[in-house]
Amino acid sequence: MARPFGRKGVITGMNKRTQRWCGLAAALLLTAGLLPAGCASSSTRQHAQGEFVYAADGYVDDTAAMDRTAYASSAEQQAVLAGMQEVLSNEQAALYMGDTHDLALLDQYTGAVWFSNRVLYEDDLSASDADRSQLALYFYDSTDTLYTMYSYPDACDGGELDQVTVDAAGDAVTVTYAFGTKLEDLVIAPAFSAETYTRLTEKAQELIDAGELTMMHSGRFKMGYIQLVY
Repeated sequence: MARPFGRKGVITGMNKRTQRWCGLAAALLLTAGLLPAGCASSSTRQHAQGEFVYAADGYVDDTAAMDRTAYASSAEQQAVLAGMQEVLSNEQAALYMGDTHDLALLDQYTGAVWFSNRVLYEDDLSASDADRSQLALYFYDSTDTLYTMYSYPDACDGGELDQVTVDAAGDAVTVTYAFGTKLEDLVIAPAFSAETYTRLTEKAQELIDAGELTMMHSGRFKMGYIQLVY
């Protein structure tokens, strides 16, 4: 009989006593491996009795014993949803959109609701632009100055400005944001003198004082130009 591989003069095969111990260990490992399988078999029988329902696509509905009321939305949340537009839904969830294109997702099974901008409906007066927004755009100008534009109010301000388009088709919703001012809608001077700039900003302040222009629109004008000194 050929010897197992080993050093010269040393046989690395097992003696009978070692073989008996290894056989016992193998038997124990085999038994341990069978125990979970036995448990799985029992669990499978429970599932077959209706505790869980297996779908053909592999989805397992394990919410049969869940207390739906534990996650249900409050009366205030339901009132908010009633004022929003439903843009997409199926048996599991429904997607809603608010006036500033904020989102709400309703779990159809439990009634739980998630809001993208919850602060809008809790304390609207303290909400910042970031709190109201779904997107933020960070960019540098030609002088390496960092600017930030938010979807509110730079794409939609809840009033006259609404540069957000929503396209719901099939089982998908596409939302497109246009930040800032659409150049095709305005005639913009590429440059003018410092005297003209001063006169325009003074006129803008007069309109602000009269309530005919907002600080936001005046600020957009100022951000559009930089002073060059030669």
